[in-house]
Amino acid sequence: MEVGQSVFVPGDLKVAGDFDVAGTLVVLGNLSVAGLLTDRGPDSSVIVLGNVAVGALRTSGEFRVGGQLDGGDVVVGHYNDNSLVVGGRLKTRLLIEDEHDVRAQSLEVEHHYPMNTFRQGQGKGVLASLKKVLTAGALGKDESVEVTLADTGGRSPEVVARIAAITGFPAPYLDQKPPPLWLQFPETMRKTLGTMRTAPMDRAEAEAIAAAVAEAGGRVELKFNARAVYSEASLFAAWRQGKLFKAKK
Repeated sequence: MEVGQSVFVPGDLKVAGDFDVAGTLVVLGNLSVAGLLTDRGPDSSVIVLGNVAVGALRTSGEFRVGGQLDGGDVVVGHYNDNSLVVGGRLKTRLLIEDEHDVRAQSLEVEHHYPMNTFRQGQGKGVLASLKKVLTAGALGKDESVEVTLADTGGRSPEVVARIAAITGFPAPYLDQKPPPLWLQFPETMRKTLGTMRTAPMDRAEAEAIAAAVAEAGGRVELKFNARAVYSEASLFAAWRQGKLFKAKK
């Protein structure tokens, strides 16, 4: 169900599945959402005078609850100038304040990550803590690749020139000693096939460069790196699959 404009409900409102609020919702009674309740940042406003019970809450807009908020498995307040304000108790298994103002009269939370320490998932000890609580699938993955030019055909000028055309680096740079030359492509300065890049290289691109260099008579070595990172999208995708939390020992 989706609300795209102003809606006024004089009593209670119950939603069987997910609920997406893109406009303004005012409920004078209680609000119950069996699935995920999502709002739309500065374009949305939710005001409930009674209690709210949801399967999960993903908010970046103005969200005010006069009574209690039962946030189900997870409540995430995502970066915005608005606030989540609860007049009574806020209850949920996982509460993440991702640069978002969250206030309640009292909290009943199993795993709480306050705004001043969460720091968009990069706060000290945050990722290690999330790994203990969440499944691997609930976290995102930051992947990078390092490219080492291991051989230039015995420093053949023809091979070096062809590799220079492929990588976008000047031939004198590629012909430096001693080999192998370590090519770490900066995110904002790396060139692929002569084109300035603004995004990290992915596996397919790196393998394409390796194949092109091999065809030119050289050889590169690829080293792929991956690390877990906080990802709101991955978190809620795992929640939908019922695979958010690790099993308790």
